[in-house]
Amino acid sequence: MACSMVPSEPNQPKALSFPKRTFGKKAPVQRSFQGSWFDSRPWLHYDEPRDLAFCHVCMVAKRDGKLTSTKADKAFLESGFSNWKDATAGFKSHEKSECHQAAVERVVTLPKVTKDVGEMLSVSHANDKKVNRQCLLKVLSSIRFIARQGLALRGDGDDSESNYIQLLKLRGEDDSKILDWIKRKNDKYTCAESQNEMLKIMALSILRDVAQNIKNSVFYSIMADETTDKSNREQIVLVIRHVNENLEPQEEFIGLTKVPSIDADTLTIEKMRREGNNITTIDQLEFIQKSLRDKPFVSDTRTNGNRAM
Repeated sequence: MACSMVPSEPNQPKALSFPKRTFGKKAPVQRSFQGSWFDSRPWLHYDEPRDLAFCHVCMVAKRDGKLTSTKADKAFLESGFSNWKDATAGFKSHEKSECHQAAVERVVTLPKVTKDVGEMLSVSHANDKKVNRQCLLKVLSSIRFIARQGLALRGDGDDSESNYIQLLKLRGEDDSKILDWIKRKNDKYTCAESQNEMLKIMALSILRDVAQNIKNSVFYSIMADETTDKSNREQIVLVIRHVNENLEPQEEFIGLTKVPSIDADTLTIEKMRREGNNITTIDQLEFIQKSLRDKPFVSDTRTNGNRAM
């Protein structure tokens, strides 16, 4: 049988009425192919038009260029087997042949224990992404916890002793993947820049919620008060006060920003922009202004030190 004509599956018609052949000259007997031979031989292929048997596994191996044995069994590969009188012995002999064993190993066994390289790489990549996502979420939740508790993420000395790294190591006692993450040389997002970026993302997320709450309020105000830090620099604290749907007053702290002066003219958003105070608190206040679509005004009420915008 030509290799190009090999079917995808072996033909095993168990209920077929097989034709008989005559064997022997002195005492001729008639024998035919038996459908029961298929039961223990999944490799056996029957060619109905020619009444011949072939080895389907060997034919597939030869067609795919996987059969390199020099002892190829031509009866089951090319010419076809038809000695039904001694069929059982012929089948056993073929199963033990080097040709058949090599074909079974390369066509049947290897595909079961190995997968396509592309598929294996894809699965590995998907697993890596899953682990990285889990670790990054724990990194984010650790930063959120430290910020929520008002603790310092890092100190002036070795970052390995910082609250942040120590918290990750503590969580790593329950999940070894976190410890492996910390030991990585790249892409572990534990540096100061990554910490600050994550904190800013969280802050903006909270700010969006605050802006949405204020949008739903009928009355609101932006309050400001100045203070001087230890280095004698003027700073202004920004707080938004509004009334919720239950008529309960709410105050939302926005942040602190350094200002060159505390007079009414300086404390406008435009003035602080011109003076170069391009920092997060001003960005947040502008964000809320745009969200509310309203421009605050400044009232210089020096009697109590507060400013309402």
